[in-house]
Amino acid sequence: MGKGDRDDEFGQKMDNIGLTTGKKESGMGKYAFGTCLTRPRVVENVDLTNEITEGGRRMMLEAHPMGGHVERHLLNHNTAYYDTISQLTVVKENGWTYSMNTASYHIKKDNGLVFYGINGEELEFPGDGSVTSDWKLSNVVESATMDTFELPFGRRLTTEVETSLRATERENISFEDHGHRSLSASAQLCDKNHASDCKTCIETQDAWCKSNSWDSSCVAGCEGPTKYMAKGCKEECAEPPVVSVKAKKTKEVDTQKPVDCVVGGWTAVTGSCSVKAGSAACYEKETRSITTQPQHGGAQCPAEGNERLVECTCEPVCGDGFLMPGEECDDGNASDKDGCDHNCMIETGWLCTKEAFGLSECTNGKCECSEWGQGVCQQGTCLPVKGSDLTPACVNDAMCQLSKCGDGIQSGIEQCDDGNKVSGDGCSATCGIELYHSCNGGVGQKTECSKMRVRKDFRDLTAAEKELYIEAVNVLKKQGVYDLIVQTHAHLTNKDYAHGSSGFLPWHRKYLLEYENALRSADPNGKYKDVTVPYWDWAEDTDLCSANGGCKTYDEKGAIFDPITGMGGPGSFACSSHPHGGTIDCSDLPKDHTGADISDFTSECTSGKEFTNPNSGVTSTLPSCSGDVTWGSTGADGITCSATEVAEEGCKPIPDNAVGCVRDGPFAGWMSPEYPENQDNTKTCLSRGLNWNIDSQGYLTGSQRLTQIITQQKEYGSNGGFRAYIESTPHANPHNLLGGHIRSFSSPADPLFFSHHAFIDKVWSMWQNCHDHDETDKENVGSKEYRGTSDGWDDYETDLVFFFPGESSAEDLCEKDKDATCTSCVHGKDSWCSGSPWDQTCKNFCSGGCATECGAAGEVRPGTKLTPVAAGVNCPSCTQSYYQFDDTTLKPKFFHSIHDLGYEGGDLTKPQSYLYAPDQFDIKMKEQKAICDWTETKHHGKEWKQDRRNLAHDEKRMAAPVPKGMKLDGSNRPKDHIPLDENGRPAEMHSHRARKLYELHGQETPARLLAVVDDGTGANNQFCPYDSEGAWTSSYYGWYNDDGIPMIDQEYYIDDKGDERIRYACYCNDGKVWDLDHVTCVSLMPDDSVVFESQDPDTQAILAYWYKLGNKLIEESEFVKDDDSLQFSLDEMTQRECKLLYNEKSKIERIDDVKSGNGATADPFTNKDGHAVGPGSRAKFLEGWGLAPCVGDNEVGCVLDGLANDPCDTTST
Repeated sequence: MGKGDRDDEFGQKMDNIGLTTGKKESGMGKYAFGTCLTRPRVVENVDLTNEITEGGRRMMLEAHPMGGHVERHLLNHNTAYYDTISQLTVVKENGWTYSMNTASYHIKKDNGLVFYGINGEELEFPGDGSVTSDWKLSNVVESATMDTFELPFGRRLTTEVETSLRATERENISFEDHGHRSLSASAQLCDKNHASDCKTCIETQDAWCKSNSWDSSCVAGCEGPTKYMAKGCKEECAEPPVVSVKAKKTKEVDTQKPVDCVVGGWTAVTGSCSVKAGSAACYEKETRSITTQPQHGGAQCPAEGNERLVECTCEPVCGDGFLMPGEECDDGNASDKDGCDHNCMIETGWLCTKEAFGLSECTNGKCECSEWGQGVCQQGTCLPVKGSDLTPACVNDAMCQLSKCGDGIQSGIEQCDDGNKVSGDGCSATCGIELYHSCNGGVGQKTECSKMRVRKDFRDLTAAEKELYIEAVNVLKKQGVYDLIVQTHAHLTNKDYAHGSSGFLPWHRKYLLEYENALRSADPNGKYKDVTVPYWDWAEDTDLCSANGGCKTYDEKGAIFDPITGMGGPGSFACSSHPHGGTIDCSDLPKDHTGADISDFTSECTSGKEFTNPNSGVTSTLPSCSGDVTWGSTGADGITCSATEVAEEGCKPIPDNAVGCVRDGPFAGWMSPEYPENQDNTKTCLSRGLNWNIDSQGYLTGSQRLTQIITQQKEYGSNGGFRAYIESTPHANPHNLLGGHIRSFSSPADPLFFSHHAFIDKVWSMWQNCHDHDETDKENVGSKEYRGTSDGWDDYETDLVFFFPGESSAEDLCEKDKDATCTSCVHGKDSWCSGSPWDQTCKNFCSGGCATECGAAGEVRPGTKLTPVAAGVNCPSCTQSYYQFDDTTLKPKFFHSIHDLGYEGGDLTKPQSYLYAPDQFDIKMKEQKAICDWTETKHHGKEWKQDRRNLAHDEKRMAAPVPKGMKLDGSNRPKDHIPLDENGRPAEMHSHRARKLYELHGQETPARLLAVVDDGTGANNQFCPYDSEGAWTSSYYGWYNDDGIPMIDQEYYIDDKGDERIRYACYCNDGKVWDLDHVTCVSLMPDDSVVFESQDPDTQAILAYWYKLGNKLIEESEFVKDDDSLQFSLDEMTQRECKLLYNEKSKIERIDDVKSGNGATADPFTNKDGHAVGPGSRAKFLEGWGLAPCVGDNEVGCVLDGLANDPCDTTST
């Protein structure tokens, strides 16, 4: 078919539906519609409404199907006139003007009229219309449901059209330059892409719509109130009526006269008075119309437009969300029990914000003051709050006063308020919760804080903490309790159990706890109630040495040995004996490099010296030490010095194996009797070795060896495993190498012992945490967590061995040759005693192995002696004591976890559970790839957290079966951290209220609140709250009941209406706890990065080196399994550690024994009197402490062959 044929077919179709198609134009190949205007012409504006309506009416009677006639009013159409219309201008009530170039018109079946624009516009006047506002303007192209065809100008017509249509081709003239609006840009007002009062209203009432594409809830607001819009925007979004329709028709005129724009007067829009968004005032809308449009270059319409807002007086409407005069509150609804009732009155026991023209925020349980969360009941009658145990609310504002930090009532923007502005008590001077404190309370209550039982690295203690601890130790010494505790460790029955057996770790955990309890009870007024034992991280000291290419002495990098701020250094030259412990001879003291006596030494030895205690500040005279007795032994050789070394390095010659009294630091002058009752007349001084030079004996264990042991030893073991590894070289070296008391079983006589064993206990807790052994309840512990030796005496359910020597008989038989039976027994225990006057070692047998023969009563429990007594009972000069040893909890299972240790004497105000504050070693170890899983759970720390929701005690637990589909692992958290409601819209979260509180008071919201994400229900039924930036998370706690049904914990909470409800319980992870408002998880411990960066930069450097090296070794490993790669890296790093310490610069070659010894066959060390005072080699030392290699099937008092070897033994320079 050719082009002309198609045109003919098109014309035929037009004729078939009653359209006048006009004539076919020659050469155009298409049909022209209407009259083709070829002469020059101008247009004039004519009011189209008048042209239609003033033409008169015509009545038509139409037969009705049911009988009779129906009267129809039809327009009197002048189609010849319509043919001349080229453009139409429409003005709406809001002053907006639209223009369209006409393409065609359509006389409808009901005699209505529709003009079509060339861009798809439609302007319709109904058949029964009579006024201008009947015109309807749109640009929606109708959807054809019947056969269609296209007109040349692009309009779509349907065969439903039954009347005539006239159309002319028009030039598309732009009206934008004349200030008219483009219809295609001004569709319905309910449109995000169209700037209007409607858009402003929608996005003001529902902020979500402003930053997102409009959903159905946004669009619904155009029709009135929604779930998210208290008022809705029906008025603002209603399409304004048409007030003027002007036609431009063709007229043959010769001149064009300019016509200026003329506007009408302002007229108020009825019912438009309302609160303007963002303004605390009411405004109403006024409009004006354009009575004359500008033509032919006439003056344009005013730039200010045809609409404005003027201030007006609003009538209050309860529930519209705007607080106005006459209303106490307006929370945007007409509901009761939410703080603001249906009459917009504040309900009893509630507090609502009262910002003029603002939306009232109401909360339960606070004072009804204008300052939300800030008002405090100070006077007047208070009413109880239903369903709440919070401070009752005041009756009215006049009875409230502004809350201030330190008034004892926590306000909404305080973390706590304990009634003072003093820091250090848990709630700081600025009302913030302090580290290492657990607080109870909440908004409207007085905060009560208690210090958590936290043991810190000695080097991290504050000056005040060091002073208080050392003071408590000295007080305990004066009470005689300290020496009784020492004897508990030294007692033969106890020491055999507590060393070289599986009971080593739980026995010393119990022992440390009793010592700590004794310190805390040393003052009846509670001065020391928060004291804890600081730990001595000797691995960190060794790390410092490795970072500096080696150290000369043990105290070079050890903060705990500082004579001013620590516990003092090695033994005194002026009060020393050699070899090893024995009687001090002032004529046989260390000499200078020429062999001459040193006068200062001799003077102090014979006459004493003036000394100022660095802890107490008290100046006194330390008495002469001539004839006093030093204790213990040391494996360190002597030191000789050349004149150059003396001059340049301050070298001091030291005799072989010299031991001296402690004469500096806070324990200077301490006397340490083997029997506490002899404290007033003992001659034995607290003793330490003189030679602390590392090249004489070697280094203490470093952090890489500890990491290796903690990680590789996955089971507790009996004569192997973690216990044996940690008790051998790492534990033994500080005892063995420092010398003096700490090298004997009377080692607790030196306070260094307790800090050393606190670190051993800390390493045990780290091992337990690393392998999740502490997550096992003490009733369900298996062999991995604890295993006794084969004979069963140190089993998990068998009592720890804690005994104390009984009272001696009335007659003291413990003198040589006084009683034949006693004397014979002692000489049989130690042949030296038979040929020499009995020294203290000989006398010790009277209460030990010869107790029966020497008249001592049978053994008793320590609680018999360690009990509160009056002054003078423990010793003649002893002061009153207040401590009671606990003999009731002695099984190893009671000391399985440091976080589950019960309460002292059953007193719930004295929890015994504790934790260790991290130091640099912990932090770097935690970061190392594949080392350990440090994740904390509910069980881990459940008691020391003092859970304020009363869930710490199982008998109070509420629980329910886990709902179907609930994911306990947190995998159902929302994407992009945006929880959605049932409509798929972002839900308002519980935490929003806390954020608004700060905004209300003009304060910056704390960073911890900005990233809080919760499910918006308050019931935790979708997921547990968390921080979107990863600062903290919380999780459900799932477990199985006796029937094997999975359960989930529940708890009570108060909802927004003040009613008590039950929800799923969420617990903070990683050792954190809920803040007092249960909004965020907060750490009661310092942030890892803060701890790490605040400590020694040398340690930071070496640990960063280990971290990088370890990861590099793991990545480069050829092993297939990650576990194998990890083991390889740990072994290699331990060897690297040895090479760093024992390098060519240090000139130290590590050997198995101290230099004076000769291995496993070494004889005991003897003093100048020839009496044995200690094991003569490291191998013999370990044997004496139950750590020699096992023989055959024996598991008691021994370890597996080679286990006690130091990995640095094989390192050569």
